[in-house]
Amino acid sequence: MRFAGKNWHGIATAIDQIYYAPPDQRSRFFNFCLMQKYGPQVLCGRTQIRGVTQPASKSLRPKIMAVLKTIVFVDARPGSSASSGK
Repeated sequence: MRFAGKNWHGIATAIDQIYYAPPDQRSRFFNFCLMQKYGPQVLCGRTQIRGVTQPASKSLRPKIMAVLKTIVFVDARPGSSASSGK
């Protein structure tokens, strides 16, 4: 899935856990990366959005997407501690 925010574009996938746990204890995970438009910054993450056997109505994906849409990449000022790695 592709999506975008104020100054970035993103990509996301949902992956179901299919091994190691009984089906009623398996999870669906949401993986995402946001890439700054015209800049070097990237933010990636992974979170559980619901149990595999739970109905789609229980998914946290809409709430997670709402939070991700609020992100804005900010360029560090030259000489600031963020740009010098301190």
